[in-house]
Amino acid sequence: ASQYYFNKPASKLTRNEAARLAVLLPGPRSRDARQLTPYLQQRVAWVERQMQQLGAGYLGPILK
Repeated sequence: ASQYYFNKPASKLTRNEAARLAVLLPGPRSRDARQLTPYLQQRVAWVERQMQQLGAGYLGPILK
């Protein structure tokens, strides 16, 4: 998805780009990360706030 929408590997995504991909679920075929509805823009902002508050440390147990 990162290659398709942003032409880069997932490891190079910005926080905003990663949040945009996250809000595409559960319907990635009916949504476009480059053209979000106002509702999905609000969801992107929420996901970004969660990323900021939680930090990267929360991923440790998930990635093991």
